Amino acid sequence: MDISTALRRGVHRFVGLVVMVPSTLIALYLSMTGIGFELGAYQHQSSLYAAMAVLVVFVTGWSGLCALWLLYFSVNQQRQLLKPKTARIGMGLLLFSCIALMLLSGGNVRVRILLHGWPLWAVAYFYLAHRELLASKP
Repeated sequence: MDISTALRRGVHRFVGLVVMVPSTLIALYLSMTGIGFELGAYQHQSSLYAAMAVLVVFVTGWSGLCALWLLYFSVNQQRQLLKPKTARIGMGLLLFSCIALMLLSGGNVRVRILLHGWPLWAVAYFYLAHRELLASKP
């Protein structure tokens, strides 16, 4: 194993451990509060537009996270688990949900970017890694 391969594996594991795992855990926690908001809004017929926006962000965010995890394992095993178009759609869904959460949530702009923009580092990394994986395959 040469140095560049070891460095790539180290960066790959770093992105998985420092970006993907916390993003998934935070999404799981915030999804539970979002489900409570959804149920309350639909039962009381209040703030239905906000509930629909949360539902769209919920579905797109989880679809994007699942696609990113498949890309993680795809790059880790050096084989293609997703079609290129599906991978781009998944990364786009996560990109959309992160930007939507940054715009829709209240509070300090720095906190919103830090909290909701964190998975964008993984999107950028996996876009480049998946593109390199596709280029290396005949």
